[in-house]
Amino acid sequence: MRKSDPSPALVEAFASLTAEGVPVTVRTLRERARVGTDAARDWLSKNRPTTNVPEPPTEVLSALIGSVWAAAMSAARDEVAESTASEVSAAHESESTALLAVERLTAELKAAEAESADAVRETQRLADEIEQIRAEIRAAEQRATDAEAATAAATAAVQEAEARVTSAEIARADAQATARTLREIIDSQARKKAD
Repeated sequence: MRKSDPSPALVEAFASLTAEGVPVTVRTLRERARVGTDAARDWLSKNRPTTNVPEPPTEVLSALIGSVWAAAMSAARDEVAESTASEVSAAHESESTALLAVERLTAELKAAEAESADAVRETQRLADEIEQIRAEIRAAEQRATDAEAATAAATAAVQEAEARVTSAEIARADAQATARTLREIIDSQARKKAD
């Protein structure tokens, strides 16, 4: 497995330490770049600026630096403008997406509220039907109770009528027996008189 080149991290660490005015040593470079001690030492020995080099002449470099500076500033402005435009576009897109989501959720909420109202109405209708069925059941139970009472009364009347019929049959049989006996007595007496 190849190790990644630590040079970019070391260059960035060197630049930031120098800009901060921190002395660049193997230890500070290693800690800032997060590389090994050997890598920091090797890079620093190869890239440490020499102290015996004279300062560059500013009058020679000012024109060059000025044009480079202007180009860098223009590029930075363009980059900031592009980044800002991209961020504004992304924000507009996010806002549009959010508004569409709000509209969709609002429509879903209205639909859910309508369904809820329908469900409440259906529940009330079913409750009314159940109450009506219960009332019909109570009325049917009352009719059944009344019919049972009427059946019991009819049964008692039938039993009483049967008892009367039985009594009447017994009385008729007694009357027939009495009538026979009386006929026999009358016939007997009539024969005696005829003799």
